Amino acid sequence: MSDKSRLFEIRFPQFVAWQVVNESFTSFDEYELRDDTGTLQTLSRSKYFDYVKANHGWYEDVIGPAKHYRVWTENEVVDVVACEPPTIQPWKRT
Repeated sequence: MSDKSRLFEIRFPQFVAWQVVNESFTSFDEYELRDDTGTLQTLSRSKYFDYVKANHGWYEDVIGPAKHYRVWTENEVVDVVACEPPTIQPWKRT
């Protein structure tokens, strides 16, 4: 990180499930359907989303439908299933 690095805070008001995977151990998955135009992706189909729906799907009856979001960082891949979109704002350095 340098003085010119841009940092952001991505905050989910409420999430259903999340996982963090070391980026070095991930690979492309043709099964996934995703909007991968930026660092924050939205996936409409993934094996992780299928897993969450199959094992924790009652959230749909309580809260409503969810989406699968993915945040790529330099070293980690963060997958979040949430019913509300995140808020994104610049990180305030102190």
